[in-house]
Amino acid sequence: IVGAFGWGGLCRRCCSDFTQPAPPQPVAPARKPARLKLSYKNPVSMVREYTENLKKGGCFVKTPRPLAVGRQVLVEVRVAAISDDPICIDGVVTWSSRDLDILGDGEVPGMGIEYQIGGAEVREIQARLQGLLAT
Repeated sequence: IVGAFGWGGLCRRCCSDFTQPAPPQPVAPARKPARLKLSYKNPVSMVREYTENLKKGGCFVKTPRPLAVGRQVLVEVRVAAISDDPICIDGVVTWSSRDLDILGDGEVPGMGIEYQIGGAEVREIQARLQGLLAT
């Protein structure tokens, strides 16, 4: 094959074959989700709060150091009864006070997390929550 320059598909300077597609560029490794470890002393209040959060599809985490919007997170919910086996929920930050210059009246620093889980995972977590009340 003769290229546009009359010397085929090879570059004379580096001997690259321009008739072939370029090799794929290495993709930067995906950033690991930030781990948010939430601990509760009272299993009843934890079950009540997380049952409501699952219905809403997310939660608000009060923190003086909120993450940026778009950051992937892994929420680990712990209570004494399951301290060795926390409930883990994938999510993404959808709102953050980090992006605000000033908070409004009654607002606290933190971030809104949207859970990234499907129906089967929700039912599994709900069953674990109800199991905590039975113990």
